[in-house]
Amino acid sequence: MNSLDKYQNADLSPNELSEITDQLMRSKYDYDRQQRWKNTLAHKYQVNRQSSTPRRRRLYFYVAGAAAAFALLLTLALPLLSDAPPSYQKMVDEYLSADFYEHKDRLKGDQNVAELELLAATAYNRKDFATAIDLYTQIIETGTPNFEHYFFLGLSELYSNNYTAAITHLRQAKQLNPNSRFRQETQWFLALSLLKSDSLVEGRQLLMAIKPDEWNYEKAQLLLQALE
Repeated sequence: MNSLDKYQNADLSPNELSEITDQLMRSKYDYDRQQRWKNTLAHKYQVNRQSSTPRRRRLYFYVAGAAAAFALLLTLALPLLSDAPPSYQKMVDEYLSADFYEHKDRLKGDQNVAELELLAATAYNRKDFATAIDLYTQIIETGTPNFEHYFFLGLSELYSNNYTAAITHLRQAKQLNPNSRFRQETQWFLALSLLKSDSLVEGRQLLMAIKPDEWNYEKAQLLLQALE
């Protein structure tokens, strides 16, 4: 089986395909170099000879060269044609999926906690975000919301890929109590929400404001590098 036949084999491994493609490209390069030298001899030195290369072999070089060129073009073009999101978007998705922020305060069954708050926290921790959004919205509509309600409502929206709503509620949590114990968490998740909505300038500013001794500083630096 010659190289061209091997190249057409659909069962080739990536390494085998790369090796055969290199062989075809070298063959095409050698053939082109021979043709240039032949033309130089013919036109400059008037040296001509009848080619002994069979027609099928010449066709092989042309087809091999075309196949190799197409493979190289496809390899270079695929990254440009891909619809893959930017690297910072992938990093945000990885952080959100790997580091689920659990609601810890309502798991002890405190008798002083309102029933809606307990149900909302339970739904959130079960990742039933649609129910959590509905319950936190009901709590807020009672007229007695606090920053924590807006914070976990914002996270529920963020984990549901509702980035505009997440930004709105996380901003509200930040405004209600800018110095709360959730300040660092609010800043981090607000930055992620902004990046997911492609609000890169503000998202970058929030990441840059995270100090070395604060939560997720290292991840913030990696995201900033990806945004450069």
